[in-house]
Amino acid sequence: MTTGDFRAMILNIQRRKVVSVHFSPNKAYALQQQTWRKSMKTMKKLLAAMLAIAMLLTCAAFNPLTATAEGAATDSSETTRYCGNDDYPAKSLGGNYSGMPLNIGKKSDDSTKAASRGGQTILAYARNKYTSDGSYLPYAAWVTFNTEDPAGSFTELSRGGVEFYEAAYDGELIYGLDTDNNFYSVNPETFESTLIGSISDSANSMTYDWEHDTFYIVNSNLQIRELRKDGSLGSAITPANVVCIAPVTYVGNGEFLSLDFNTRNYVRIAADGSTTQLAHSDGLQGWSSSMVYNREDGKCYICYTNMQNGDDTSSVGFWGKLFAIDPVTGEGEYRGFIGEDYGTYVNGMCIADFLAPEPPAEQGKTVVSYARNKYTSDGGYLPYAAWVSFNIDDPAGSFTELSRGGVEFYEAAYDGELIYGLDTDNNFYSVNPETFESTLIGSISDSANSMTYDWEHDTFYIVNSNLQIRELRKDGSLGSAITPANVVCIAPVTYVGNGEFLSLDFNTRNYVRIAADGSTTQLAHSDGLQGWSSSMVYNREDGKCYICYTNMQNGDDTSSVGFWGKLFAIDPVTGEGEYRGFIGEDYGTYVNGMCFIDMGGGEEPQATLDEAMNLVENRHHFVTEGEYPWVPVVFNDELCGASGNQDHVGTTSTVSTTVQLNAGDVMRFDWAVSCREDFERLTFSVNGTEVAAISGQSTDFVPYNYVAEAAGEYTFSWTYHKETMWTEGQDRGYVKNVYAGAPLPDESVEFAPDAVTVRKGLTAQLNWTVAPYYAFDQSVTLTSSDASIASVDANGVVRGVNEGTAVITATTAQGHTDTCTVTVIAPVPHTKIYAYQTQTTNLISFFTDDSAHVQQLGAFPADTYAMTYAHGVVYGIDSENNFFTSTPGSTQRTIIGQTGTAMITAMAYNYANGKIYAVGYTQQSRWDLYEINMQTGAAAVIGQPDTVDRDPLWTFAITTEGRAYGITATSGLLYEVNLETAQVTEIGFTGCPGVGFCQSLVYDHDNGIMFWAAYWKDDANGLREVNLETGESVSIGDIQDAAQVCGGYTVPSWDDPTQPSNVTVTFNYMVNGEWTSTEVTVPAGTTPAAPVPENQPHQPTMLMFIGWDVDFANVQHDITVTAQYAALGDVDMNGEIQTADALLIARNAIGVAELTPAQMILADVYGSDGVITLNDALVTMRISLGL
Repeated sequence: MTTGDFRAMILNIQRRKVVSVHFSPNKAYALQQQTWRKSMKTMKKLLAAMLAIAMLLTCAAFNPLTATAEGAATDSSETTRYCGNDDYPAKSLGGNYSGMPLNIGKKSDDSTKAASRGGQTILAYARNKYTSDGSYLPYAAWVTFNTEDPAGSFTELSRGGVEFYEAAYDGELIYGLDTDNNFYSVNPETFESTLIGSISDSANSMTYDWEHDTFYIVNSNLQIRELRKDGSLGSAITPANVVCIAPVTYVGNGEFLSLDFNTRNYVRIAADGSTTQLAHSDGLQGWSSSMVYNREDGKCYICYTNMQNGDDTSSVGFWGKLFAIDPVTGEGEYRGFIGEDYGTYVNGMCIADFLAPEPPAEQGKTVVSYARNKYTSDGGYLPYAAWVSFNIDDPAGSFTELSRGGVEFYEAAYDGELIYGLDTDNNFYSVNPETFESTLIGSISDSANSMTYDWEHDTFYIVNSNLQIRELRKDGSLGSAITPANVVCIAPVTYVGNGEFLSLDFNTRNYVRIAADGSTTQLAHSDGLQGWSSSMVYNREDGKCYICYTNMQNGDDTSSVGFWGKLFAIDPVTGEGEYRGFIGEDYGTYVNGMCFIDMGGGEEPQATLDEAMNLVENRHHFVTEGEYPWVPVVFNDELCGASGNQDHVGTTSTVSTTVQLNAGDVMRFDWAVSCREDFERLTFSVNGTEVAAISGQSTDFVPYNYVAEAAGEYTFSWTYHKETMWTEGQDRGYVKNVYAGAPLPDESVEFAPDAVTVRKGLTAQLNWTVAPYYAFDQSVTLTSSDASIASVDANGVVRGVNEGTAVITATTAQGHTDTCTVTVIAPVPHTKIYAYQTQTTNLISFFTDDSAHVQQLGAFPADTYAMTYAHGVVYGIDSENNFFTSTPGSTQRTIIGQTGTAMITAMAYNYANGKIYAVGYTQQSRWDLYEINMQTGAAAVIGQPDTVDRDPLWTFAITTEGRAYGITATSGLLYEVNLETAQVTEIGFTGCPGVGFCQSLVYDHDNGIMFWAAYWKDDANGLREVNLETGESVSIGDIQDAAQVCGGYTVPSWDDPTQPSNVTVTFNYMVNGEWTSTEVTVPAGTTPAAPVPENQPHQPTMLMFIGWDVDFANVQHDITVTAQYAALGDVDMNGEIQTADALLIARNAIGVAELTPAQMILADVYGSDGVITLNDALVTMRISLGL
C-alpha cells in the first residue's frame, strides 16, 4: 500500500454510528447509541479509520491469535481471546493510552545522573479504558504508572481542561496538541495548560529531541517534521520505503524509532530519511498510540492495542498493554496491562520520576535529639554537641548529624510544629526543626532535668528541682506540679496519654507509671541496674517508649557520663524492654530531648565535587583521596565542597587541583570554617607550602586571592586539620567558587542605598557593591562633588561639613561608576539627657552633642532602670519596685508606693493624655505593657506586645504627640506600640541585634528626635539617633564610662518650671497673594492675639479666610498656625464652584439646610452683607455656568 492509497482512503471516510458506554464520575449509565455529530477534524481519527480499511485489503480474514513461545499462531480459546498470547497472559488490570512522555524532572543532557529510581514512572494522557467484556469506556485524564507494574501503579492525576491527542516533555514543561491542532504548554505539577497557537499541519505523533531542544511530529504527509516551541514548523524527514503513521520517538544522535505500518516491524529512521528494519512488533494486526524513549534504561516504551472484537474497521481496540522495546534490535518485552481490567489507551507518554518520589518513611520511626557525648570503644568519650537523627530500627546505621553550633540544649520536646528546649542556664527556646535556628522565649524560674510534651493539652512538663513533674507552658511560665508518691524520679519522664507519665524510679531502677494525682505503679525492672537514662520519649505510632540508656563509666557509680549509649523500646504498660542497638557509631551516643519528628535532613546534594567547587562550570577538576575525602554539601544555603574528617581526631581531609598559570594570573576562591578556634583549622597550600589558614566560627564565606609570581604548573590544596577530641560547630572546612586564570574584571558598581542623610559634624558609612563579586580588583575611587558640604575618605566614610547636598561618585578599576547623594542636615542639638548609669550606680547627665563628657550627679539608693519627666516632676521605679518622685538632676526622692510584682525596665510620660506607661516583665518571664498610676505607682497590665516570637521590648519612649515606640531585645527591631491594646507595628531594624538589658530610649520634645543610649555589644555602645520612619539608627558618639545607661529623660523647654514660661506661636497667612509669617510670644497657658488675614484676589471670585488650622487657645508650647482659605461660592469646599453649591445656598436661604460658619462666609456671594438669600444662590449659579 502506498502513501497515495492512504490519502485516497482518508478522502472516502464517511460518518458512522457506534455503540459506546458513557460514565459519570460516580455512576455508569446504560449503553446508549450515539451518532457522531462532530466531523473528524484531525488526522488522528482519519488515519485510524484508514488503518482499519487497509487491514481489510491486506488480510483475508481476521481471527484472534495467540502466539506460542516459538511464535506460531494458534486459535485462542474463549477465555483468552482478548488477552494477546500465552507469553503475555491476561491480568485483571490494564488500560488504553495516547502520547507518552518520559522522564519528567530536571531538564538534562547525557551527563545527567540518574536518581535511584530513574526512568520508572510514566506520565501520559489517557483516552479509553478497556473492560473485560470486550468494550471500552471513554476517558480523558492525565495519568501516571510505573514501567515495571503499569497495572498496579496506575493513578489518575488530573481531569478536565484541554483534551490532548499528542504530547511530549522537555524537562520543564509538557507540550501537547489537541484534536484541532492547537498547540499548548502544560505545567507538569498543576496540569494547567497555556495556548501557544495553532500549527499549520496535522500531527499523528509527537516526540522530544533533547539534543536540540525541539519537538517532532508525524504530519499529514507521513513525514517526521520539526515542531518548535513557539508553534512554528521546520523541515521534514521523509522515511524511505516505510509507512510511519504512528508512533515515533527520538532516540538520540539524530535518529528515531517508529513502526512500519506495512511490515509491522520496528524501524530505525536516520536524519537523512534512510531506514533500518528491525524485529517484528508484538501485535500483527495491532495499533500503537504512543511510544517514548527512556534515557535511563535505553529502552523505548510503547502503548499497544489490537482491533476491537476482531472488527478490522475499528482502531479503538480492546486492550491496552505496555511493552519495552530495544531500539537497536526492535525486540520487545511485555510489561503488563496499563491500568485495571484490560488496560487503557494512552497518548503523550513521558518519563516522570518527579511523580514517583521515594516512598515516605514509615511514621514514628525517626527520632531527632540533641547529642552530648560520643562513646568510644576504648571506654572513653568525646564531647559532642549537635542535633542528630536516627531510626529506631537501626539507631547505629541511620545515625545522622543535622546541625551544629548555636545554643547547646540539655532538654527538648516537640509539639508537632516546633521543638522547645532548655539550655544549662534554664533559658527556654523554640527551635525551627528544619533550620535548627533557636529563638529565646525567656528564662524559667525552676530547674529542669527532663522534658516531655502533653499533646492532649498542648503543653510541656519538666522534672524540677523538687523531683516533681511540673507544667511548663509555651510562653515560659510554670504551672502546677505533680509529686509522685513513693518514688524518686530524677530523669527521664515522658507523657503517655490520659494524664499519665512513664518514668524511672532512681531507687528501685524499675519503670514506674505516674498518674495525674501522683499515684504510682511499679512496673518491670530496667535493663541496667546501675544505669542512667538521659532521655525518653513516647511514640504514638507504635505505643512504645524509647529510652537512651547508659551505664556508669568503668563501673564508677559516682559518674553519670557512662561509657555506652544504647536505645531500648519500653512497653509503657508492663515496663518490659527491647534492646534496639547503639545510638550511632562505636559505643553509641548520649542524647537528650528525643522527639519523634519523621523529618528528612542531612542528605548530601546530588552534585559532583567539581560542580560544588568550581566558579566556572567544569573549569577545574578536583582530586580528593584518602580515608576522609571532601564531599559536596549545602552550607549556609550554598553548594560547596566540605571536608570529611569531622570528629576523627588527629586526621586531615584534603582536596586539590592542578592548573597551568601565567605570571600575574590568580587563584581565587571563597572559604569558610566551623570549628574550635586555634585548635582545628582549614589551610590553603600552594605546591605543598601553606600560605593561609582560617579557624573558629568563620561561617560566612570570605574571598581569598592568590597571585602567581611566575608561569608554571601550580597545585592548590585545601586541608582541614582535626587536632583535638573537643568539637565545636560543624567541625568542617568549606570551599566554593574556585577559579584560576587571568584576573576577572569588574563589570559594574552600585551604591546601596543611593542616598544618605548625615548631620553636620557626624559621619556615615557608604556601602557599595562591585560586580561580579569574584572580580579580582574590588577597589573603587571615591570623590565628592563638593567637599565643603560632604567629604569622603577612601573607606567610604562620609562626613557632613555644612548643610546642603553633595554627590559621591565611585569609580572602579575598569572605569564603571555609580553615584550616591548625600544630604547634610542641621547638627545634633544641644539637649541635656538625665539618666541612671548602672556601673557607677549614679544619676548622670550629658548633652546629646557631647555625650563623651558625663556629669556624675550622685548615687541612688537602689538600681533605677526606669524614669520619666512631666511638669517639673521626675517619676521613677527602682529594682525593688518602689515608685518615687524627684526633681531633675536630684538624687533625693520620695517613695509614693509599690508597682507590684513586675520588674519595670522603661517608662515614659504621654503629654497627649497625661498618663505614664511602662514595659517590664514578671517572674514568669512574661513581658507586658503597663499603665502606671501616678498617685499610687500601681502597674496595671494593658497587654503583651505581640512582637515577633514575643521578643521583649527592653526600652520604650513616647513622642510629644503620644506615639509610643520600643526596641526588642533579641532582634533589635523598632516597633510602634498601641497604648490602648499593646499591639505593635514593626517599623524596621535598628542595625543593633542582641540588645542588652540596661539602656534607654529618650525623646527630645524640643527637636522631635528619638535618642537611644544603646547597649548591644561591647565595642559598639553609646548614643544613637533612631529614625522613626525606617527604624535605622546612627551613632552620634560614645558615652563616657561605658554605656549601661537607663531611665533617660529630657526636660522640654516648654515644660521646665526653672525656665521662662514663654511660648512662640507662628502664624502663616497671605498678603496680596503671597504667604507671610508673624511670630507672637506669650506666656505658656495663655492665648495669643492672632493677626486678621484679609481675603485674597482669585478667579472667578476671591479666596476667603475661613479660619486657622490649629487651636491656639491656652497654648503650652511653641506651635505653628496656618490660615485656611476657600473660594467664595465654593460652599462644599471641593475646590470648584458648581451648581451643587448654588443648590446648597438656596436650601439654606429657604431654611431647609444648615451651613457651618465657614460655609456661611463662602455662601455670602451677593453683596457680602452677611445675609444668605436666593440672590446669593442665583449669582453662584451664574458663576458655575460661566455667565
